[in-house]
Amino acid sequence: MGKQFKVIKSLLKKADNVIIATDPGREGELIAREILQMAGWKNWENTYRFWTSEALTPEVVRKTLKNLKKAKDFDSLYYSALARQHADWIVGINLTRLVTLKSSDRSVWSVGRVQTPTLKLIVQREEEIKNFQPEEFFVIKATFEGKGSTYEGFLLRNSSAQIEDFKNPF
Repeated sequence: MGKQFKVIKSLLKKADNVIIATDPGREGELIAREILQMAGWKNWENTYRFWTSEALTPEVVRKTLKNLKKAKDFDSLYYSALARQHADWIVGINLTRLVTLKSSDRSVWSVGRVQTPTLKLIVQREEEIKNFQPEEFFVIKATFEGKGSTYEGFLLRNSSAQIEDFKNPF
């Protein structure tokens, strides 16, 4: 058991009330309740929710602490996150087994709702890097003066650009 979790568990044994102050949303709700459940918290009637989407200035914190809601008012968020968590696990374990069995090399292929598209992005970026073709480019720096002021301007041009691409805007 982690050191920090032991601290939480010992503090909960002494507590009469708990205020959940995780991120306002279903994932924050799930994380807080899972920690409380693992720590053996039973006093759900005295469990409250600190909920704000405003910046946590001292004024906002004071105002929100004066307007705590019962945690049970957020049960639907908790159950929504729990259902998503279970669905992710079921989809992941079943698709992992399916893809592994269907693979020609019989190695384990891990599949998941979040990891699969994330890995696709990583592979796609790796391919872009591998297939990168350097291209020559030029930077023209000019100093402009007019009406009593001076400023510098830059023109970026790659080697495949035509001079007609850069028409005089004046």
